[in-house]
Amino acid sequence: IAKNSQFILDSDNKAKCEEKTMKIGVVGVGVMGEIIVASLLKKEIVMPENVLAYDVHGERLGEMQTKYAIAGAASIESLARSVDVIILATKPQNAEEVFRELKG
Repeated sequence: IAKNSQFILDSDNKAKCEEKTMKIGVVGVGVMGEIIVASLLKKEIVMPENVLAYDVHGERLGEMQTKYAIAGAASIESLARSVDVIILATKPQNAEEVFRELKG
């Protein structure tokens, strides 16, 4: 889900945020979510201070915050209000609930 966000391709055809200040939210930081966060940071698509994550498992979220120096959100709603792009990295059976919470 993107709100007025633009990505560009660099000379190697790699996606980059037009501005590294774009805030990216990740809902769900299990295995898939961690791979997404790690890749965004490794490829310098976004800086750690511009990544906000949410997970129903607070302990897992804390691990991710420590490992990647990212911020954690208290709720999906607060994450949505704070970011430009939301990446949904939950299990398919949980997606409907996330969409309900985003819709408010």
